Amino acid sequence: MPFDAKQNETGWGGNVGAMDYRTLDTMEANPLFKSIKSRIETFDSMVRTDPKISGIWHILRTLAVRAVVSGGFVEEGDRAAARRFVKQFATDNELFDFVETAVNYWIYGFYPFEVIAVPNDGDFVLDARPRHPRSVYGWRLSSDGRRIEAMIQRPNPSGGGSMVDIPYEALLIFSNQSHPLNPEGVSSLRSVYPYWLIKQKAVKAMGINISRFGVGVPRIKVNRNTSRRADVIARAEEIGKNLRNSEIGYVVDIEGETETELLSNSGAVSNLQHIMNAVKYYDSQIISSMVSGFLSGTTSSSARGVVGFFISTAQGVADYIARRLSALLAEAMRINGVDSGGRLPTYNTGSVYSYVYIPEVLQSVAQAWGQGALSEGPQELVDFIEENVGIKQRGL
Repeated sequence: MPFDAKQNETGWGGNVGAMDYRTLDTMEANPLFKSIKSRIETFDSMVRTDPKISGIWHILRTLAVRAVVSGGFVEEGDRAAARRFVKQFATDNELFDFVETAVNYWIYGFYPFEVIAVPNDGDFVLDARPRHPRSVYGWRLSSDGRRIEAMIQRPNPSGGGSMVDIPYEALLIFSNQSHPLNPEGVSSLRSVYPYWLIKQKAVKAMGINISRFGVGVPRIKVNRNTSRRADVIARAEEIGKNLRNSEIGYVVDIEGETETELLSNSGAVSNLQHIMNAVKYYDSQIISSMVSGFLSGTTSSSARGVVGFFISTAQGVADYIARRLSALLAEAMRINGVDSGGRLPTYNTGSVYSYVYIPEVLQSVAQAWGQGALSEGPQELVDFIEENVGIKQRGL
């Protein structure tokens, strides 16, 4: 930004696989994360394969998106301008889809949108179109290396074989811990990766342990005095194979010929418990790494503290997206010649706490009402909730 009424779409969606390319140096020591493509694929794999990461991400994303969508601009004039000049505010569905895509910056480190100015009845309507991070090749710098001039996209497989330069001023980039010459930011999963990697190996070892020793080792005693010794031994070997392969769930012993038992492996059981303890440990490290200050707790007071830390993170993500939406509307108003009086439009999010502590809100209100503390009408009820619960009214 500023977008300067760019009307032609330069880039493409990017939500497909493509070739490997080198990227600019991001001061990343691990070669796996130097390439944007391998980095994004790794983060996708972490979310899809680890239930702990997937669960935390699902909750945080849901809370953050709800908070943004339930919010709104403070001034009525800004709300009207947003509906008129920004496509993402035209309908609730448009805004929801936009925010649900933008929030992925927390996982990938960044998420770019190409902003297009679409003529409409004498106005310019800004349309922020997503450009998936996996489609990004790198960044074109100015000759002195002090300024980014464009984001370079890999070729669109369905549209030709050349790379695409999207002017940097035409981009709306959501990023985490970025700096001026590294808009790629840092994924919130980057610090989780070592724990996730070791946990994957531990889970694999646990599967091997269960596969090899879960059913025990069959031992079949054969009567040495049986007249059909060779046949009995062959039958005993077949029984053992079937038990190991779980093809037959029962054994028929002939009295005086065979006696079958399963030997437990106490060492294997002990190893399995050690592996399970390791998995639990790495789960706790994953949680604490994903959300700063997010600690394990079992008591009600500590659980409330855990939720508080987690909700603060979700609220921070929502507030960041809201600030970017405010900047987007400011550019839309500038391009359309609307005088904002020198002020920046303010988009306020809804409170994430309102989705978590509704039972406590109702309990507090009911208690206050029963004690006669609320007797002056609806406005006092609103004031009580705002002051004592922390939930404020938001404009739509």
